[in-house]
Amino acid sequence: MSRIWRRWQRLTYLGFPVGAARKQMTRRGVALIISVYVIAFIMLFSADLIQNSRVSLEMSLNHKDALKAEYMAKSAVNLALILLTADFGIDLFQAQAAGGKGGGLSDGLGDIWSALNGIPIGGGTVELMASMSEQFNLNENLDNNVLGQLKLFDGDFTINVSDESGRININFCAQDPRCSEIKAMLTALFNCPAEKQFLDQELLKEQLESPDQLVSLIVDWVDFNKKPQDQSGFNGEDDPYQDNDPPYKAKNAPFDSFEELRLIRGWNERIHTVFLPYITIFPYQQTQTDRAKINLNTAPRELLQCFFPESRGQCSEQSTLALHNRNSEQTNLAEGGAKIKDVLKQTLCYQQDGAAGSGEKKEDWFTSNSMVFRVEATGSVGDRDK
Repeated sequence: MSRIWRRWQRLTYLGFPVGAARKQMTRRGVALIISVYVIAFIMLFSADLIQNSRVSLEMSLNHKDALKAEYMAKSAVNLALILLTADFGIDLFQAQAAGGKGGGLSDGLGDIWSALNGIPIGGGTVELMASMSEQFNLNENLDNNVLGQLKLFDGDFTINVSDESGRININFCAQDPRCSEIKAMLTALFNCPAEKQFLDQELLKEQLESPDQLVSLIVDWVDFNKKPQDQSGFNGEDDPYQDNDPPYKAKNAPFDSFEELRLIRGWNERIHTVFLPYITIFPYQQTQTDRAKINLNTAPRELLQCFFPESRGQCSEQSTLALHNRNSEQTNLAEGGAKIKDVLKQTLCYQQDGAAGSGEKKEDWFTSNSMVFRVEATGSVGDRDK
C-alpha cells in the first residue's frame, strides 16, 4: 500500500493528476514549436525555389533571345554581302556593256548596297509588305511562301552598309610614297574653320600648339622610320610618350584598330568622336603602288567642303546644289571613266593644281568606285540586341 501511495503521491496533488498533465503539456508545446519551425522552413524553401525558378526561367529566355538576336545579326550580314555582290556584278555588266574596263566602275549612295540601310526587317516588316502588296495589287510579284517563312522571324534586324573609301586612310602613311597625300588631306580637314577652332581649344588642353602638329604626330606614329616630322615639336618620335605612366614608344607600323588613335599625344575622347567619321584604316596597303583614293560619290559633304575651301565662297550655291542632289537624289558626282578634274571644277569649283609630288594635287585624291565597305548589323529580339 505504501508503494502505491507514493506513486499516487508523485502523480497527484490533492487528488488532481498534476504531474502527468504537466509532462503532457510540455510535450505538446515542443511539438507545436517544431511544427512552426518546419512549416516556416518549408515556406522559405518553397519561396527560394520559386524565386530561383523565376530567375532561371528569365535567364533562359534572355539567353534564347540573345542567341536569336545574334543569328538575326548574322542574317543581316549575309544579306549585306548579297547586296554588295549583286551591286558589283551590275557594275561589271554596265562597264562591259559600255566597252570599258575597271575605270568604268562607279559606286554611289544610290547603289543597291545602300537600299536597305536602316530599315528594320522581320516579321512586322513582312506584314507591312504583304498589306502594301495587296493594296497595290502586287501579289503576283511576291512569293507568298517566302512571305510566310519570313513571318516566322521572331524579332528583326537592320543593316547599314557604308563605303570605307569615302574616308581618309591614315594607314597609307606607313609607306612614304603615299604619305604626302594623306598629310595634305589631314591638314585640309584639321584646318577647316570650324574644325580648326575646335581643335585649337582641345589641343591647348593637351599642350599642343596647332592642328598641323597633331597631323605630324599621327604620321610619326604610323610611318616606318624613326625621324620625327618637322612640325611635330619633338626631337624624337618617342618623346611625346615618355611622360606617360608607363611610358611607351611610337608604333612605327600601321594601325590595327581605331582605338589605337587614343594612344597618340593630343588625340582625346572628344577629338576621337568628332573626326572618326572621316578617318579609316581599311584597307591595309599591300604595295607601295597602292593609293588611298577617296570616292567622290560617297565622301561626307563636310569632308569635301574642307578639301575645297573655294566651294564655300562665290561657288557656294553651285557646290551646295551639287552635293544636295548627290545626297538627296542619290546621284553620282562622277561616273565611271569620267575625268575627276573636270568633275571637281564643275561641282566644287576646283581652281588650281598642287605641285607635282607634293601630294596637294587634289584631283589625284579621288576616284569614282569603291572596293571596301563597312557592314554594321544589329539583330533585335525582345529586349536583347546583338
